[in-house]
Amino acid sequence: MNQMEAISTHHIRPEHLNHHLSLYGGNIADWMCEVAYVATAKLRRRSDRIVMSRANSLRFLRPLGLGDILELRATVERLGVTSIVLRVEGTEVLSGEVCCTGELVFVTVDEEGHKCPHGLTLPED
Repeated sequence: MNQMEAISTHHIRPEHLNHHLSLYGGNIADWMCEVAYVATAKLRRRSDRIVMSRANSLRFLRPLGLGDILELRATVERLGVTSIVLRVEGTEVLSGEVCCTGELVFVTVDEEGHKCPHGLTLPED
């Protein structure tokens, strides 16, 4: 793992389930936002003055159930002047199946909460 990504792992427990006995989508969305925030903070080397501005194309591809293990990986995809765009992919650890994907956008803000340039560049491949 490098400074361009973050990983989180979640064991699905009874309190995470919905009335269909599958993982509640709100939990997945929350965890996706959190891992993307961590990746953003790692890239900036600071955790303040970043806010999520958009969650694009969150897709739940297959249900997860009690006892499944979800690994979420957030990777920085591209940078705008004020924005940091991340792709998040979730995999069920034991089967290796991709179960969710999404694109999340964070922006840097000044002391008053207005968007401001972050001054970051992506490393060359």
